[in-house]
Amino acid sequence: MLPDFEPRLRAFAEIIVRVGLNLQPGQRLLITEPYELQGVARSAEIIVEAVKAAAVEAGCPHPAVIEVIWGDGARLREYAVNKDWRGFVQLVDGNARRMQANLQNQHAMLFLQGSQPGLLDGIAAAGVGELRRMA
Repeated sequence: MLPDFEPRLRAFAEIIVRVGLNLQPGQRLLITEPYELQGVARSAEIIVEAVKAAAVEAGCPHPAVIEVIWGDGARLREYAVNKDWRGFVQLVDGNARRMQANLQNQHAMLFLQGSQPGLLDGIAAAGVGELRRMA
């Protein structure tokens, strides 16, 4: 890891929270990945944790009110391989409901796009197309 990684990560997270989100004192935060509503990959955990710390410093009431929709790449891939459209729709609907509730309550939302870019590699195009149609 670069010797100045931690300070750069903190600065990056502060910019996201204070400038990008304009998080207000007392405002709650939802962090998710909107691509097919699959959730944030665990590989992005270091960024998520840095953003959560910056959000608390900016006045988010408590780390416990920062909600993260974590992705379950293995489960999503299994839905595609098995053509389990019902399971996929349930996953997407659940994530969509959580996002809608946060919107209705005027919580800040951060989308971390591309956190699972190769998730559906190797899946037949028809299956991937069906998932995208349903998302």
